[in-house]
Amino acid sequence: GTKRIIAVSPRQRADLAGRFQVAPASRISTVRLGLDLNGFLNVAKARFAEKNGHRTLVVSWVGRLTAVKDPLMFPKSAALCASVHANAKFLMVGDGELRMQVEDENRSLDLADRLRLIGWQRDMVSIYRQMDILLLTSVNEGTPVVAIEAMAAGCPVVLPDVGGAADLMSGHPERLSGFFLFDNGILVERRTPETFAEALNWLAMNPQHRIRMGRAASVFAQQNFSKERLVKEIEQLY
Repeated sequence: GTKRIIAVSPRQRADLAGRFQVAPASRISTVRLGLDLNGFLNVAKARFAEKNGHRTLVVSWVGRLTAVKDPLMFPKSAALCASVHANAKFLMVGDGELRMQVEDENRSLDLADRLRLIGWQRDMVSIYRQMDILLLTSVNEGTPVVAIEAMAAGCPVVLPDVGGAADLMSGHPERLSGFFLFDNGILVERRTPETFAEALNWLAMNPQHRIRMGRAASVFAQQNFSKERLVKEIEQLY
């Protein structure tokens, strides 16, 4: 029989033991994902070595253009942010059955040149090099790998408080209207374009804080989600 069950997040461990009663909590170990983050960590190094932080702010969304990811929420949030920040640009990476709807939404909001949909990209390291903030708008999430990669690359993340998103936040939160400021990013209470835009606007208005958050995010990703850490934990488990 199975001696131990490995869960990938504290939230999943609680679900397996409590809600689904797969096994007692004492038999479930949490071993978080271990990813090869080296390319992304190099992006962060280069990012923080840059002297001129006055480039255009790039807010990105990465994932499948499918209902559970709610990609239509991104152009709506972008439009509200764009009206306040003339120099912000928006990037959507990924593809899926909602692509046409997202493109229509984009046009109807008149974001044409400000928001680009670029489909799937092989070289994600160079995508993270271009972005300053990652925004996810999902209805639900397990452990969002793109959020971990973005953090490793020195980008603060703005996440809705769904699924395992809260497990990716570090430090003691400071509550602002509609969202929580953590050391490495922002957790949004309600998934509305207004709240997402407010969080983005806060980051856009506070560049120094945004850079601090990006640094903390990179350290957090390296300490918690690198494959080096995974190997060590699995060895300890056995």
